[in-house]
Amino acid sequence: MIVPWRKHTPALVHDEELALARKIAEEAKSEEDHTRRHRIYARPSRLHAWGEVQTPRHAQPHDILMDLIMVTACFQIGHFLAHNLADLVGVFGLCAFGATAITVYSDLLAYRSRFESASLYHTMIDSLQALFFAAAAHNIVADRDVFESRHLHGFIFSTVASRLVAAARLLEVALLAESDDRGNARASARDMLARTLVETVLVGLTLTRPTVGVLFYTLLGTAALQFAWSVGPSVVGRSIPAEKRVPVHVEFTIARTGELVMLALGETVLSLVLSISHEDALLMSSHARHNESDEVWVMYDEPPRPHAPRRHGGEPPPARRLLAAPPVWKQLAPSRALSFVSAFVLISAVVYMYHHVNPMHRHRHATRRSLTRGIVWSYSHWLLVIAIISLATAIKELFRLSSERVPDGTAVLLLLSLGVCLLVLNVQLALHPGWAAYAGAKVGRVRRVGLFAVRALLCVALVALAHLIVASNGAVWLSGFVWLVTAGGVALASAFLLAAEKSGGESDRALWAHADALLAGRAPPVEEPRQVSTEVDGKARRRSLAYTFGNPSSRDSPGIDGHAAAKGCVPCGPKRSKPAAEWDGSLSAQQWQRLG
Repeated sequence: MIVPWRKHTPALVHDEELALARKIAEEAKSEEDHTRRHRIYARPSRLHAWGEVQTPRHAQPHDILMDLIMVTACFQIGHFLAHNLADLVGVFGLCAFGATAITVYSDLLAYRSRFESASLYHTMIDSLQALFFAAAAHNIVADRDVFESRHLHGFIFSTVASRLVAAARLLEVALLAESDDRGNARASARDMLARTLVETVLVGLTLTRPTVGVLFYTLLGTAALQFAWSVGPSVVGRSIPAEKRVPVHVEFTIARTGELVMLALGETVLSLVLSISHEDALLMSSHARHNESDEVWVMYDEPPRPHAPRRHGGEPPPARRLLAAPPVWKQLAPSRALSFVSAFVLISAVVYMYHHVNPMHRHRHATRRSLTRGIVWSYSHWLLVIAIISLATAIKELFRLSSERVPDGTAVLLLLSLGVCLLVLNVQLALHPGWAAYAGAKVGRVRRVGLFAVRALLCVALVALAHLIVASNGAVWLSGFVWLVTAGGVALASAFLLAAEKSGGESDRALWAHADALLAGRAPPVEEPRQVSTEVDGKARRRSLAYTFGNPSSRDSPGIDGHAAAKGCVPCGPKRSKPAAEWDGSLSAQQWQRLG
């Protein structure tokens, strides 16, 4: 429906035509993708080119399958860490196995966010990679000696096979890319293919000396190589030009990376729930006896006598009445109940902080605003996911020892993993606008930087407490529920501090106005008391209204359009953009005329 006052605005009519054309293009692309999926083979193509509108993209069925395998891989890695917690092998295994699993996930994400491949052949390729990934996760066993003697070769073969499948997918793009007029799809695929082949060769060389130490050092070395391969050219100023690269689908990358974090947190919940079920089973089995005649498990109010005659039928004697299972609140001791609640508070706080630190739309995200900050944001998730896996292991062990003395290694693992999680989230918060804008915007700067510093001090306090425990050499005697309550309280306090920073609407608007001005190459807006001028010329009003009701050319480009920002339109979201004067509240009528 067209509002009457909009009827005679040519700019708005033109924008409505563009929006209709965009909708028709999306429907046509959806039908084309559906048709291609039923073909035996279709050549891959780049997903988008620079300047094109990024249409919505969703996870494919095999992406969901990889998510399920990723949960099991996280569980296996955490189990290996818990079994080898007293030795550095557990920490090295956590980092090495975690980096390997994240590499498989991130390589698939890098391919999906740049290229389009839909056919029965590509479905088989996806299934083959999922099979090898599941085999690698299956070969991660808790016992180090058993892993080295029986499963190490299987893990290496599965990892190498998974990398080879990824390399074959990239080689196909490098040779047979469709609609690649500029050659950027082939160039991007060749760069990713070279790195994948180097990593595959390095992992395969561990077969010459198959030991746990050599494997872990090699896996960590390949992860460092991947980071240097991505960040190094950008740091030294020799990165591949944009016209020779395929732009990533920003919102798809954001969504899939967030799902990776949720998978690791889901493994945390799984570990906690399984820990409860396991402990309850042990509690019941201490009073249970197996009835060989009926082949069932029963629980009696008193254990049977050692030399009682075996009963082959009929009802049990009155002294051995079958008891009903007690309620959950009676099974759990107060310390276990408090540990359970504290663990879920801790997990909920991490979920809250992650989704409030990272924008879920592309206009305010570091991946779209800066190449270097986008790479750092992407690789910061490696550290975050590994820290979450170790946090899950610590929570499971502490819950098991709710009312008992906790070993120093478990308490240190909890404190360090939580400290790393909070530190990474704190850094990600400043990555999106950039530190220059985060610390430079004057409106609310004292409050914003002060709360940032307090959250950083919480991370330092956790690390200092872990160092104190190590230095005390067993002098600290605390139960598991005390550590869980402490960790939950710290995470909850950090979440409240983040909420207090985000609650300042005027400060947040000034921050993003400052960041947009720096990105567009303009001088930051003059931050004065908020005033709304009514002397706005018609030309500027038409521009602001056209942007508000959807101009794909300025709002949906794969990079922030400095030309559009300089004309008074600041991107702030997919459907709720506003003129720059509403964001910083400082433009007078004369400034509006200069912008016009």
